[in-house]
Parts: sequence; C-alpha cells; structure tokens
Amino acid sequence: MPDERNKEIAHRWIVGIWDRGNFGLIEEIGSEAYVFSTPSDGEMRGEGFRDFVTAVRSAFPDLNNTIESQVSEGDIVVTRGTTRGTHEGAFGEIGATGKPVAIPWVMFTRIQNGRILEDWELYDALGMMKQLGVV
Repeated sequence: MPDERNKEIAHRWIVGIWDRGNFGLIEEIGSEAYVFSTPSDGEMRGEGFRDFVTAVRSAFPDLNNTIESQVSEGDIVVTRGTTRGTHEGAFGEIGATGKPVAIPWVMFTRIQNGRILEDWELYDALGMMKQLGVV
C-alpha cells in the first residue's frame, strides 16, 4: 500500500501547489530540505521555488494539470501529465500573448515517511515556446 499512498501524496502536491497555489502544503507534506529542479531552470528551494510557482501561475492564471499516469516504486513516484493554460501575463521576458498552451511533462517525486523531498521535472519547453509563437 505504500506505493498507492505515495502516488496520492504526489498527486495532491502537484494539483495543490501548481493548480491552486496552496503553499501550505510545503509545510504540511514537504520536507524542510525540499528541492525542485528542471534541466532548463536548475534547482530551486524555499522562496525560490515559491517565486517560480507564483511567476508561472501569474503568467498562466487558468493553469490546470491533467495527470495521465503514475508509477510508484520504493520512494519514487513518476507522474506523467499535461499542463494547460492561457498565457495572460508576463513569463520571464515574454509578454502576454493570449495563446493557449498544452505542455506535456514528466515528474519524478521522491517521498520518504509521507514527506516530499524532491521533484525533478522534465517538460517540453521548446513546444511551449512554439505554442507561444516565440520560436
């Protein structure tokens, strides 16, 4: 049953933080040493992570994640999903385009004793830029 429980924790974290901006989950089920990283954005901790999520949610205020599948083994949950939203605010140096995006991603979440230690995400950054008309 730990694998199913870990999948529930990962799902709750992704939807709660990214879709709803519920940063209370960081204290509730996140580790003090939590780190979020992507190949293109590097590692983020604490306020850096909160600032990143806030910036993404400001740029895409209707952001919504669809979780398509999850696999859990040991302390790792792999989640595959798609983020959808409309680019209505600045995203880095890219001004609002009003364009919708659908960005596929895969996240590896490490969980120990019911607490999230780290997320490593790979998302289609190039596809997102193409959808925004930047590339």
